[in-house]
Order: sequence, then C-alpha cells, then structure tokens
Amino acid sequence: ALPLYQPLFPILVAYALMFLPRALVSRRASIAQAPVELERAASSLGRPPLQALWSTTIRLSAPGAAAGMALVALGIMNELTATQMLAPNGTRTLAMAFWSYSGEIDYASAAPYAFIMVAMSLPLTWLLYVQSKRMAGR
Repeated sequence: ALPLYQPLFPILVAYALMFLPRALVSRRASIAQAPVELERAASSLGRPPLQALWSTTIRLSAPGAAAGMALVALGIMNELTATQMLAPNGTRTLAMAFWSYSGEIDYASAAPYAFIMVAMSLPLTWLLYVQSKRMAGR
C-alpha cells in the first residue's frame, strides 16, 4: 500500500474531505442571508443573470466566504492527526514539531512552534472579530 500511503495526493484528499464542509457551511450561511429579491431586481433592471448574481448575491456573501477561509486556514495550520498518518516520511509541520517536542516534555523547544502558530492565527482571528462586529452593527 506504499504507493497509496506516502505521496502528497492522499493528504490533500484528506484535507479536502475534512475542511471542505467547514468552508461550505460558512459560504452557505452567507448566501442564505442574501435576499433573492435583490438578484431578481437586478435582473429586471436589465442585467444578465450571471452579472446579477455577481453584483448582488456573491458580493453580499463575500464576508462569509472570507470567514470560512479564515476558519479553514486556522484548522489546517493546527491539523495533526491526518498529517501524522498520511504525510510522506520526513514531513515536518508546525503542529507535528510542537507535538513531538511537547511529547518529550521539552517545552523550551516546543515554545517557538507554539508561538509561530499563535502568531499566524492572530490576523485570521482579527479578521473574524472585525467581521462579527460589522455584522452586529457596532
């Protein structure tokens, strides 16, 4: 089973299966909040169907898409189990390095990896915070 186990393709498929639902739920929720009447009004004012879709529904659902992408990026950055099982030998991610050092109770060596993961998550967390404040009307 080595040809199916060690290449990059299985881990990409696993990531898609794990994180696509997270992205789609955010996108679906934001599309559901866009009123269909706006798209119909744009069509009745002479816009072609795809242009009406783009100018109303897609633009209104863009913040939800950005939030979904942020959530997926945060999840991928901290993913450990699928990476450990499916990644090719010698692959070393931030989460794997942190887990390895913390498992050996070498917290001084694990700290830089934890700091990098937290530092990389701050802009995405800020994006989600700003979007939630904007949606709340504050």
